[in-house]
Amino acid sequence: MADPYITIPDAFADAFIALANEANDHPDELDLGISDDRLRLWLSNSYPGFSPYLQMRKGPAGNAVVEVRSQVNNRDSEGNSTRVTFTDASVRVDLTDPYSAAQLALECWLSTL
Repeated sequence: MADPYITIPDAFADAFIALANEANDHPDELDLGISDDRLRLWLSNSYPGFSPYLQMRKGPAGNAVVEVRSQVNNRDSEGNSTRVTFTDASVRVDLTDPYSAAQLALECWLSTL
């Protein structure tokens, strides 16, 4: 089965990072970044073992679904660790308007905090 995720457009990533830093009430900028393959936009967090990120799936006619996802380390009773991935929230966005799409994605991420 093909990977359902699409590359994150530069204009969306730039707008999202700018909006997130603008909304940040701490003196330091957030630690946000795009993966080398452009399939994930890593989100700031301060919890070791917790890795939140955005991914996009293609939607109809210029739309995409932005998913706020996270990976956590799970340990079983024997001490074995596995990575578990969750989809925490999602929102449909119009990629023909990257700024508005980034605003919706930011609101979606903030709803998970």
